[in-house]
Amino acid sequence: MTITTAQMDGWFKRVYEKYENAVPNFAKVRKLAKFVTEKRQGDSFRFPVKLTRSHGITWNGGSTAGTAFTLNAAVSMTTKEANLSGSEFILREQISYGAISRSGSAEGGYGPIMDEVPLDMAESANFYLEMALLYGGTDIGTVSGDPGGGPNARAVTISIPTWTPGIWAQMEGAFVDFWSAGYAALLRLSR
Repeated sequence: MTITTAQMDGWFKRVYEKYENAVPNFAKVRKLAKFVTEKRQGDSFRFPVKLTRSHGITWNGGSTAGTAFTLNAAVSMTTKEANLSGSEFILREQISYGAISRSGSAEGGYGPIMDEVPLDMAESANFYLEMALLYGGTDIGTVSGDPGGGPNARAVTISIPTWTPGIWAQMEGAFVDFWSAGYAALLRLSR
């Protein structure tokens, strides 16, 4: 009888490579935004924002250079007051005792799971903060058609002009709120 790998299955070790994070880094705007935590907000935080620059410029060159010329009208800069009210969000995670105890050593796991879970939570919080910075209180997609009601899973189609692959590719398992026109009714689905 020929000895094959099937007969010797208990003899071979499983070889694993290091942990690979396949979730993209998403916090590009968050890294550019300067958050000031030492200032207390109170009811709201207000500050001036420059929206446009001055454009009342007049050029005089070429064959008319050095001659008297008429200046164009002034086009002044524009500012508005920004008024921000804070928001809170909480990311909840659960880890079983068994998962913690089995991952504590290199022989039993890749390493302590308590090293990876808080890191993932920080990355996930940055993802949602990034989404809020980009979209604020607006929609992250408009459904074409009515997804209907009820507890059963259903397919919904997000319209092409409002589809954002960078966000939706990372929403697997997320809770998504679907609102009817005018925010009259809510349907919550888990993707």
